Amino acid sequence: MDQDSVFIETTHIKDKMKFKNYLNSFNTGDTYIYYGRQPEERTWQSRTFLETSWDTKSQVYAKLISEGLVMQGEPEPLLKGYRSLPSDVHIVRIKIEQLPFMEPKRLLEQLRERMSHFGEVLHLGLLKDGPCFVGTGYAYLNMDTEPDEPLRPIINWLDDRKRILLTWDHVPPFCYICKKEHHIKTECPVYMNTKLCFKCRKPGHVLKMCPSRKLSSEENSSEDEKSVQNEGSLTPRSEASFVSQERIALFLENLNLMPPAELEKRRLLQSQHLKSLLMFQEKHHGDSEENFIQL
Repeated sequence: MDQDSVFIETTHIKDKMKFKNYLNSFNTGDTYIYYGRQPEERTWQSRTFLETSWDTKSQVYAKLISEGLVMQGEPEPLLKGYRSLPSDVHIVRIKIEQLPFMEPKRLLEQLRERMSHFGEVLHLGLLKDGPCFVGTGYAYLNMDTEPDEPLRPIINWLDDRKRILLTWDHVPPFCYICKKEHHIKTECPVYMNTKLCFKCRKPGHVLKMCPSRKLSSEENSSEDEKSVQNEGSLTPRSEASFVSQERIALFLENLNLMPPAELEKRRLLQSQHLKSLLMFQEKHHGDSEENFIQL
């Protein structure tokens, strides 16, 4: 790829021979404005381009890379040229939203003027839903040039009466709620004040960040530690756990969900456990009654 090459999109061109003759028509006699082209087209994202070379000081070249050239007789006669750039150039694709509604050609002119403040405008366009413009566009900027102002996620339009939104790769943190930088929506104090915690019913935070939930979690953890420390070989708490299991077994038995062999085994264990429990209650006869399980 030559340094001063110009890529012309040929996706929409049906008569390629007519197109090539049109390019040759810019040369007359000993005057050469159009220097030539590569023999094969290039494809990028289902689009085709032809690499060409021109006299970079000519008016034709200037028009080709700005407004485009008009070739009569084609459904889309505009031939738009894109200059080749070094491989290490910093190019950013920007998605533009909330554009004003106006005549498309005038909008593109104003959009080019506005985006030129942030870098060299290589290409821009408007996005449509079918044939209808929906207030969204895009721009490719060469960021290696010195900008007039820094690129920000939200900028004013030319008349300062409207603001448009910009999105690009590695965009810095920006809050679209309060329109301030250095934080995102979930960290925005304005946004959080509109949220109500489902636990304490107070604004400013959500359930997973609730201070009362954290306090309850610490208290439950402390109770669990005490329970583990007080466990012994045979205590009223361990007896309660065993009895609860027996009650589950009895419930399943009543529902006839157990096979006969398992039922017989459960009845024998229940009888043995009942004897152990009676002996345990006699041994701790003076203890508080709330420590024992009533069958």
